[in-house]
Amino acid sequence: MQQYRRAGRPKSKKGCITCKIRHVKCGEEKPECKQCTTTGRKCDGYSSASQKELHANITKSSYAPVVPEKSSISSDSRIVLIPGTRQERQYVHFFCAEATDALSGFFPSDFWNRFLPQMSHHNSTMRHAAAAVGAAYEQYALRVPGENVNEGFALRQYNKAIQLLQEQIQTARASDFDVMLMTCALFSCLEMLRSNQNGAMDHVEGGLKILISKLRANTSPSNQSKSKQPAHEFERELSQFFYRMNLQISLSGRQQQFLEIPPEDPTAQPFFTNDYTHDDDDTPTLVFETLSQARDCITSIKLRALSLLHEIGFILTVPPVPHSPEHQARKKRLITNFHAWHHAFEKMMARPAKEVGIRDPRAPLTLLIEYHVSYFWLCNCNARYEMEYDGHWVDYLKIVECAEEIIRLSGDNGSGSSPSPSSSFSGSSSSSGSTPVTNARSDSPLPFRRRFAMEAPVTPSLYWTAYKCRDPLLRRRAIRAILQFPSCQGGWENRRHAASAIRIMEIEEGPVSHLPVAERFVQNGWRVIEPLQCSADVKDGEGVSLLLLMRPDGPEGEVFERMEFVEWPGHGDELGQSWS
Repeated sequence: MQQYRRAGRPKSKKGCITCKIRHVKCGEEKPECKQCTTTGRKCDGYSSASQKELHANITKSSYAPVVPEKSSISSDSRIVLIPGTRQERQYVHFFCAEATDALSGFFPSDFWNRFLPQMSHHNSTMRHAAAAVGAAYEQYALRVPGENVNEGFALRQYNKAIQLLQEQIQTARASDFDVMLMTCALFSCLEMLRSNQNGAMDHVEGGLKILISKLRANTSPSNQSKSKQPAHEFERELSQFFYRMNLQISLSGRQQQFLEIPPEDPTAQPFFTNDYTHDDDDTPTLVFETLSQARDCITSIKLRALSLLHEIGFILTVPPVPHSPEHQARKKRLITNFHAWHHAFEKMMARPAKEVGIRDPRAPLTLLIEYHVSYFWLCNCNARYEMEYDGHWVDYLKIVECAEEIIRLSGDNGSGSSPSPSSSFSGSSSSSGSTPVTNARSDSPLPFRRRFAMEAPVTPSLYWTAYKCRDPLLRRRAIRAILQFPSCQGGWENRRHAASAIRIMEIEEGPVSHLPVAERFVQNGWRVIEPLQCSADVKDGEGVSLLLLMRPDGPEGEVFERMEFVEWPGHGDELGQSWS
């Protein structure tokens, strides 16, 4: 019989006990190895015993006979693998089994699907936070709104987690930063499930402060050698999550802690640098090996574009302030970067889906939506006339088409579960046609009434399209897509924003409402510059106050404010009958 030998370097026998049992490569740092500490495990130290001997000792101790004694201890007080009460264990399990898959969205995520569940069994702060999120998610997804049977339990778990987190912050060590960041992520998720958008953003801002403190601590002189080590995948996902949530803060109209990825972050790849090679058309050469790289890159560009938009601001003054040469140069460089991203994205999509890490064909569609909406906002930042937005009809069309394809792939049941392996990707803006992408996931749909996603790449983009695109037929397709979208994203309640978009459309099309729908084109003076929802925390079933900014006398005229109260709509088919 042919004998097989181990390839590569000889096997090390100096690893810690935990890594030996797990059959993973140990970094062999002492007193605790990095492989254990970065994944939230307890490093059990080092031993000269082999893996076989360690497993034999564990098996022997696990099956040692135990003689029960009569006592008054209840059955729920027996030794269990997961600490906590029976109800806590129930909702931690629900969080791990059901909620994490929904919260991760369309992208494969070890952060949501592996690291958070592991830490919820290991860390008491995160266990209480996970139990609270599990109870709130069950309330949101499985029960009738208004029957808050889990509210008291979720709040008690929430308070316990907050108390433990405050104690941890006061005595924080370098190894505690990641636990605090993950807890902030769970807190923000919990507040979104409770329809408390302001509370969710408070926790995101707190997480951003902790992330900045962590980056500064890692770049201190005493940690210089540590900061040069390759970053763990968990650290990359954790940082990128807060960078994307930083973008979401701006959508709620709040001030961010920072607007660009700090250079101290070892997890952030420098996609664009001054010495980057260029093609003949002066576009930076960019190559994506995986979908995660494409996602991280567009997050970086969007953060820098948002920084520019905040510096320029909207033209609400008379006369408008022209762009400075520095702003013009930055805008041109960012537009070039967006073009480079799209070119690299299309080249990546020509490769097999499994090779680039696409498990769900809806994931690349969301990136295309983010690209098109960010691109037209950047091109028209500080536009003097609302009619300047009309030149981006192709971008609006791609946003709506990608959203409609996501809805189709999600199925008619609105479950939001992963589509079947036969689904294909058809949202690329390449003129050569669609690029087939097979889905490797085979999750069965869950019978949820409502689906929830932590991040919000689609619903806000459709909402912006509905009020910035004045093509009467295309904007109606955008509103219909909002109503049909299978999940609530990051607190952006679909029916409320569809109702707001419908009211804006009715106001703008008022002077031409007697014409057929296809001919209701809106003049510049009738258009809404910006709609502002006066409260981000609108409960299910309530209306919302909408402040509309308009300039009826042209770009040199004063800004006119119009207040509207938008009633909470009924079901999508009932709402759609009045305007479509």
